[in-house]
Amino acid sequence: MNNFILINNQKVGLELAKERFKTLDVADWRRLVYGFLVEWFDVEKTTVWLKTSGSTGLPKTFEVKKTMLTESAKLTGLFFDLKPNDVALMCLSADYVAGKMMLVRAAVLGLDLICIEPDSTVFKHFSPTRRIDFAAFLPIQLYQILKDKNHISWINHYFKTIIVGGASIDAHQETLALHQIKASIFATFGMTETVSHIALRPLGSESYTLLPHTSMDTDGRSCLKIRSVVTQNEWIATNDLVELVSEHEFIWLGRLDNVVNSGGVKVVVEVLEREILALIELYYEALMGKRFFIFGLKDDFWGEKICLVFELNSTDFEPLESDFKLILRQHLVNKYWMPKQFFAIKTFVETQTQKIDRQKTIALLLSNN
Repeated sequence: MNNFILINNQKVGLELAKERFKTLDVADWRRLVYGFLVEWFDVEKTTVWLKTSGSTGLPKTFEVKKTMLTESAKLTGLFFDLKPNDVALMCLSADYVAGKMMLVRAAVLGLDLICIEPDSTVFKHFSPTRRIDFAAFLPIQLYQILKDKNHISWINHYFKTIIVGGASIDAHQETLALHQIKASIFATFGMTETVSHIALRPLGSESYTLLPHTSMDTDGRSCLKIRSVVTQNEWIATNDLVELVSEHEFIWLGRLDNVVNSGGVKVVVEVLEREILALIELYYEALMGKRFFIFGLKDDFWGEKICLVFELNSTDFEPLESDFKLILRQHLVNKYWMPKQFFAIKTFVETQTQKIDRQKTIALLLSNN
């Protein structure tokens, strides 16, 4: 591993990172980059502190061995056949795991890193002028690219491989990407315990493929278990419900802690959300592109009742609600999965990394009703 990283055509090692970190007029996003590099290149430190974004619980910081990050970077390099001097784009905040991992990959694999200010619009502060072999986006960044023909053209002309993680990609967005973008795009699957992604899914495919040197199985709950050099070859249990396709492939169904038990019928929230999204695309264009999610509310009769909330003004949703309910009644595969109550709220609460904060959104919704 190099004792420096090539950022925007400049070699940055420990001393330069320290100097830049202490500079008073350095932009906050750059200070985060240099601050992490000070930690990373300090040979006396064997661990670093990482921060989760809080998509499946409260945000938290945790300490991990640098060797785990190094092994994760190597596995990604093997999967995508990344070579020294390949060009990578970092457009994520170095305050979180995803951004830090881009720095680690550049250091471990010898990548030439283009580092730009994080923004939901990737090309707000940046116009590509050379081939980019590898980049990591958030779903919101991919969404913004798909809204701009010039940005799509840049992606098609300059980008080879893109990974998208931090939150799920909705089916409508995935369809748009498949039809408009030539670069290879992969959705990521990972968790706190694996530091970064441990499996990848090409857009358009149902199945995730494990990174090299990684094993999997399911436990008695039908939840995924993972073992890898990143987990120090120990089995890690998850709350992710999966269907095993082969020794190295699986279909992600949803989270065990996102199951609504309604009248004894267990509904995996993410499975129902995907089915409803497909029905919207087929039968109800008026709601296409509108964000929504499923959740459960305590109910005296059902135990928990299935509820659906759209990110939409209630006055805009009211004239659409009856037709939408009719479509669901006619086409949902399981009639017992029919939501019992519908809501609309103008804006979903988001985490700092722009994922939907379901719990805070539900709390806000219920406080207004």
